[in-house]
Amino acid sequence: MDDPELNKSQVNDWTDRINKDSHDFEALKNLGIYYMQVKENEKARYYLDHALEENPVDPALFLYKGINLEFFNKPEEAISYYQKFDQVPFDSPYRELLEGRYLWLKRQKIYSEVDSLAKVEDQSSLENVSASTLAVFPLMYHGFNEDYVPLSRGFSEMISIDLAKVKNLTILERIRIQAVIDELKFSQSPAVDQTTAPKAGKLLKAGTIVSGDYDISEEKEFKINLGSWDVQTSERKSFVNVSGELKDLFELQKRVVFAFLENTGIELTQEEKEAIAYIPTQNLDAFLSYSRGLVQEDAGNFKEAETFYQNAIQIDPNFNAAGNKLETTQSIGKSSGSKEQMITSLRTNDPVIKDQSSINIVSNRQQNLGNNISSNFIQGIDSRNPAQDQGLELVLPEPPPPPAR
Repeated sequence: MDDPELNKSQVNDWTDRINKDSHDFEALKNLGIYYMQVKENEKARYYLDHALEENPVDPALFLYKGINLEFFNKPEEAISYYQKFDQVPFDSPYRELLEGRYLWLKRQKIYSEVDSLAKVEDQSSLENVSASTLAVFPLMYHGFNEDYVPLSRGFSEMISIDLAKVKNLTILERIRIQAVIDELKFSQSPAVDQTTAPKAGKLLKAGTIVSGDYDISEEKEFKINLGSWDVQTSERKSFVNVSGELKDLFELQKRVVFAFLENTGIELTQEEKEAIAYIPTQNLDAFLSYSRGLVQEDAGNFKEAETFYQNAIQIDPNFNAAGNKLETTQSIGKSSGSKEQMITSLRTNDPVIKDQSSINIVSNRQQNLGNNISSNFIQGIDSRNPAQDQGLELVLPEPPPPPAR
């Protein structure tokens, strides 16, 4: 359990240090983090802001300031701090937490935007939406072998990745498309057609909807159709199909993308052709596991998605797309949930009040970076069990007046 006397002693010490030197960065930072961890957000804001004035590039402050802003219902400003993850060294445990929180909050923002657009859909206009903005929906599966159902997501993701290599096209994120699928309640199939394309396009602000279907027969014959619809006119813009043996699946997927682009009238540069022709894996089992990971990720089941992505990498260690997905889902998994849950997790894994008796085991705990925040922090790691929020009832000194500048 937390030691109230230890907490009070540390807080008093940091406060005394600030009274003597208003520029004491470590004391300002520690008090800011401490007050966030005990959910005294007004005090936390005071100290975090002044700590950031002293050191505006501290990764821990990016994280705690972002959470503080969430408590004050300022998600946009919070995102602006979380997206600084790319400024943080790769060996910092805060980088993963910042990236994960950024992706999680961005996900919530997209769902909120789609919900808001759905409420005013009748008033929405597509006049300023570009036809070169494409939304690639999951493909519909017509076969009977359920093992191949997840390929619906895998195919659409690979098609999106390939189309994104064309300079003059803008491809919408899969999470935004999933939000629209959830909003429109496409329960039978996530695919779109001539009747649903306009509504989906309005919610996505996309000028062109891309979708299609595929089949894998008992004789292992693979067929795929891919088409696009003009959102403003509901007219089909293009339609292509290819077929062949299942063992040539990945070459067939490339063929349908090239055929689609040619049918659409897009001329590719040699560089674009070579980029699209790249095949990320030749292993069907690895691709199936990757596709299952996409299904779980779209459903918000990040732990399950991690398992499938990890399996895909084990099958094909050179499958970089699966490796990238594994990293992002791991990040989101560690930083997802409510702001209250995030603080509870940090209070457990990144306690700013350090029990001196735990110092001798810190070196052993440095090996647990995958499950806990590293003990490389200035604050160290507390070896005790986390206290319940209501168990910390302290009469703490008020923050000093703002230092003269």
